[in-house]
Formats: sequence, structure tokens, C-alpha cells
Amino acid sequence: YQRRVHGESSDPEWTSVTSLSLKRMLPSLLFGCRRSASISSHVCRLFCSKLAMRRGAEADNSNNSKSESAAPTTSSPSAAAASSSPSAEAPQKKPAILIAVRKDGSFISNTANLLNQKSNSQISAQLAAFSDVTASSSGGSCSGGGANQKKKDVAFAARVVYPQIDGEIRAVAVVQLAAGGVSATATDDDDPNDADSATAATTSITPTTNPSSTTTTTTTTTTTTTSATACSATSTTGSNKIKSAYDAVSAVRSAVLSGVSMLDSLGATSIEVDAMGMPQIAAESAHEAVYRFDELKQKKRSTITVSMLADGPSTDAQAWTTGAILSRSHSLMRRLADLPANYITPHQFASEAAQALDSLPVAVVAHDKAWAKHKGMGAFLAVAQGSAEEPVFLQMSYMGAPKSSEDESQVRRICLVGKGVTFDTGGISIKPSNNMHDMKTDMTGAAMVVAAIQATAALNLPINIVGLTPLVENMPSHTAVKPGDVVRAMDGTTIEILNTDAEGRLILADALLYSRNFSPHTIIDMATLTGAIRMALGNAAAGIFSPDDCLVAELDSAANAAGERLWRMPLFPEYEKDLKSKVADLTNVAYSSSGGGASVAATFLRRFVKKTPNAPVRWAHLDIAGISFSQNQATGRGLRTLIQWLRTTAAAEQQKSA
Repeated sequence: YQRRVHGESSDPEWTSVTSLSLKRMLPSLLFGCRRSASISSHVCRLFCSKLAMRRGAEADNSNNSKSESAAPTTSSPSAAAASSSPSAEAPQKKPAILIAVRKDGSFISNTANLLNQKSNSQISAQLAAFSDVTASSSGGSCSGGGANQKKKDVAFAARVVYPQIDGEIRAVAVVQLAAGGVSATATDDDDPNDADSATAATTSITPTTNPSSTTTTTTTTTTTTTSATACSATSTTGSNKIKSAYDAVSAVRSAVLSGVSMLDSLGATSIEVDAMGMPQIAAESAHEAVYRFDELKQKKRSTITVSMLADGPSTDAQAWTTGAILSRSHSLMRRLADLPANYITPHQFASEAAQALDSLPVAVVAHDKAWAKHKGMGAFLAVAQGSAEEPVFLQMSYMGAPKSSEDESQVRRICLVGKGVTFDTGGISIKPSNNMHDMKTDMTGAAMVVAAIQATAALNLPINIVGLTPLVENMPSHTAVKPGDVVRAMDGTTIEILNTDAEGRLILADALLYSRNFSPHTIIDMATLTGAIRMALGNAAAGIFSPDDCLVAELDSAANAAGERLWRMPLFPEYEKDLKSKVADLTNVAYSSSGGGASVAATFLRRFVKKTPNAPVRWAHLDIAGISFSQNQATGRGLRTLIQWLRTTAAAEQQKSA
């Protein structure tokens, strides 16, 4: 250690690794922490992994040197050309690999099994050397290292081994999934149409061509029986079948995230990922693991590329491509939420959204303050009046369904409405200073709408969507709205503002009213609306509020298929009484706190969901405040549920029109 740290080694990588490891050990050694042993094990594993990778590289160089020295001095022109090629002088570094095994040690896919055969079963042999592979804590070995993680129902252990594959030492991360995970539902790669296949249980991908471009994209057909117009009116929460699908997706997602992160920590810059029976989920998770927000840092981390491990069926390649497309939208949503508030003002948000949708068949219109005033959006403008930043009402339209009528009122549309408070101080009812910096993420609902429309257009789904995102800053100033002020919404409803920190429902009220102009058959709004939902559900699930049982069942099914959770919350009539005002039509919060804050907020929004001229509109509200942010970074959770529902609805609409 001392030789490496004090400069006796010329390898800066070893020096930095040793310094980092010693820094992690030092607090435990000084204070006698009981975790010192496990931290020492971590250091040992880290050094062993680095040592194995280094020895592998040295062995490669040695083999090449021997082969070059053993070559005859005279050779044919072709041989001379080969010896002078770049690949002969400097062998290309092979990508690291991520594969999965079941709890019994069998490989999830034929591809992984083939890889084991190519290594002359070294992978199995090295795994067998770890007797504690499923334990919650472990030591290390100079033949490989890794880290274990333990989760209820989706427990797995992860190791990095270094077998020789086709004559070259490769870093292979092996993640082991417990029973009830992939092994319960996923099948081998050679049988993608198996009825128990996880991919067959969610969606199948059919290539199509976008009529507005020459790029080949994908649309989806689904095997689920849920449609946009009919359902069993029974939520699928708790169903054994749905729970099994959720567990399988969660197991793969957790495994890929852990394995890719492990290889990243060992310095891998290119990783090939086993499809694990769920190529779309594997692709989404692999790209999620390599996401990093460092564009504002001077020193940026190296980029990691991920790809699917070869030799899988063509259907896996198509599903992987779909997962990669969806991951780009997932990263877009996270990046928008991660940007500091001075980089993502209402106008800057609109500019970022327009840029993200520029190459897609999406019409983007940014309405200004004068337009909103002309429309009578008093609730929306009231929130914005305390800030020097002008508000923006962003409207995005994607019309992917075949046009069946010239009458615009007959065109079936879905409206997605997202809360876009680019920074929320609370206004005059100012928030505590602790963690106020996290309020830059109060526009996550708007970011989700932009990302969902981007994914829908990229997949060329046959569906019509209008996205509406009211964008404001909520700031205290001499021009800010005050507690007790009364404002008038777009339909004339007067609202007494008792708390200026309950601003999200005000801007959503005008957005929901404006959505009526498009005669949607379904409206879904999403917002980091209340702290009460975080108190109720923590970060385990988003709250869903809706009077429509069918819509709740559809969204709940989509959430399980995407490996996410929704939990239905009540809209009892008692909550309406909490919104009665003495001076206006209603208040924005209850006069006296009687609890149920998330349901009271949803009840407020329900007042502004009006019937369309053609039929009653279906409406759901998603409160994502508890799941949108973790460890000072945006999570992007909730987006996959929304996209899965849009894909299912698009397939149902297409089937209905046929």
C-alpha cells in the first residue's frame, strides 16, 4: 500500500485506487467501527479485481510479444501487411460482459451458457469457488471480486470473474437471481414465443416505418386483454400473475443495475449485457445504470457504452432496440429534473423540450403570458406573478393515429398534463430552508410529459396525444400572490388561496380546463403535488387518484409490467367539504388541517375535469412526489408506467379501428 500511495509506483490508476480504498478504511480503523472487517474485504476485492484485470492485460501483451518474436523473418506480403495492421500492434480491448444465473446455478439464457462453453466452463468453475455467493456478506479472492446485494423477493449476489474467452481474459460480472425472480417467468433465448416468457407477457415489437421520415422505428402489439374502452373494472393489484410479472421485471432490473454499476466501478468503458429473457428491460436498466449528470462539471467521467450480448434471437435484438429508445426518453426526463433552476427556467424548459422533439413529428407551441391572460388563466398567472421569469404554457401535439374523420371533434385524443414549477420556494408561504434546493425538481411532471411524447413519437405509435405543461416559478416578492387572495380560473371558478405553497394545483386547474378544447377521451395529469403522498407511501409507489375503475386497472397493469408500483388513493366526498370557502367558490387547501392532504389536492383537481361534448372524460391523477427524487438525483420513475400504458392503449385503438 505504501509503495503505491507514496509514489514508488508509476501507475497513477493504482495510486488513485489505493488512496480511495485507504480513505474508506481509515474512519473504521480510527474509531474501531464494527464494519472495519467488511470494509477491509471491500478493499481486498477491489485490489484483486484490479490485479486480475491488470494480469489479463499483461498476459495478452506477453502472448502477442511471443507470437511476434516466434514469427519467421521472411513472410509473404499478406502476412507482412497483417503484422503491420493496427490490430496486430495493439490488440483491441474487449468489452466487459454481464450475464445472469438462476439460484441453482443454471444460466438464464443460452447465450450465457454458450459463453461458459467458450471459456471451457471457467465461469462455472470460478463461481463454484465462491462458497458464499448467496451470503449477505463475503470476503474476496485474487481470482475475482464483487459485491453482494440482498433484497426481499428479488435477492441476488453478484461477482466479477475473469475467464479466458476465445483466448482472451474478459471481465465477466455474474448476477445470481433468487427463485421468484427471472427463473419463475423468463425462458431461454431459444424459445421467445413460450407462453411463460416474460417478453411475451408484456409486449411484442413489430417494425414499421414512420410515414413522416425514412427512419425505421417500432410499434407494439400487446397480449394483454386490457383495452382503452373496456376492462374488468377490477384492479390487478395483488394478483398472483401480475405480482409474478412485477417480481420478474424487478429482479432483472435490479440485477442489471448492480452488474453494470459493478463493472463501471472497475473501469469498464464498454459492456455487453445478457438479455436475461427480458431484452427490453435489460436494455432500459443498462442505460439507466450508465446515466450520469456531470455536464456542469469540469472533470467528466468517461462514457460507458452498453450493448446486447451477441447470439440472441432477432426478436431479442428488436426488443433491445425498443428498450434503448425508451431509455433515451428516461434519460431526458432525469436530465431535465437534474438541471439547476437557473439552467431550466420556464423559457429554457420550453427550449429544451423543443430541441428534444425537433426531429420527431411533434408540433410544439410555447404560449406566452399575454396568451394566458387572453384565455383567462388567472390561477396559472397568479402563481407566476411573484417571479421575474415570465410563465410559459407549453403545448405539444403528436398525431400518430390514422385520420378517420375530417371533423376535429371526432378525433380521439389523450391529454397528458404535467406540473411545471421550475423552482418552488413556496412563495409568501415560504418553505423551510432545509432541502429547499431539491425544489428544482418540482417540474418533474412536466418533464415526464415531454419524455413520454418523445418516446411515443420515436416508436411511431398509432395514437394521438396532446401534452400540456404550465411552466412557472413560485417566488416571494412584492408582486407575489398573498395568502387570502382570490383568483379566477379559466372557467370562472373563484379560488381563495390560503397557502401559496399549494401552487401546483392552481396551475394544473387551468391546464385541465384548457385540455377540454381537444375533446380528449382520457386525461392523465402527473405532478410532484404533495408531501402528504410521501408520508403515506414513502418512495415505494406513486399515488393514483381516479373515479374510473377501468382506467385505474389499466394503469396498474401497466405499472406492474414496467416493474413499477401505483397505489390507489381515495376521493371520498368528505374531502370536498374541506375545500369550502367563506369568500369564494373553493379554497386551494383546507381551512384547518384534518389530514388526507394528497386526497384533498386530488379532489381539488377533479373539480376542473369537465365533460367533453362527446362523452364523459376519463381522468387519473398521479402524485409522484415520493418517487421522483432520491439521493439528490432524479429517478425517472413513473415514466415507464405511462409509456407502457400508451403502448397498450395504442394497440387497443389500432385493433378497434381495424
